[in-house]
Amino acid sequence: MVALVRLAGAAAVVGVGVAIGVVHYLRGPSPLDFSGGAKVALADYRGADPTGVPADLSQASLVKRGEYLARGCTKSNRVAVVADDADDDGVAG
Repeated sequence: MVALVRLAGAAAVVGVGVAIGVVHYLRGPSPLDFSGGAKVALADYRGADPTGVPADLSQASLVKRGEYLARGCTKSNRVAVVADDADDDGVAG
């Protein structure tokens, strides 16, 4: 009788674990699970500008904002050119 109760208890624990796993698999993680802390609606956010754009650009013209973005892209997206194109087919390697 005791063995039957233990077996039923173990089956219940395994069943709960499987149910939790199935629910997690079906629902998946939320897009913001990587971030800690309290969630705040964007309209209610009162902290510093999360984009990192300087404050003086918030009222700047479209041209000035575009120059800022273009300057940032050219600094951060430089690609190293591999000079290993011995057969001149346009493909490195």
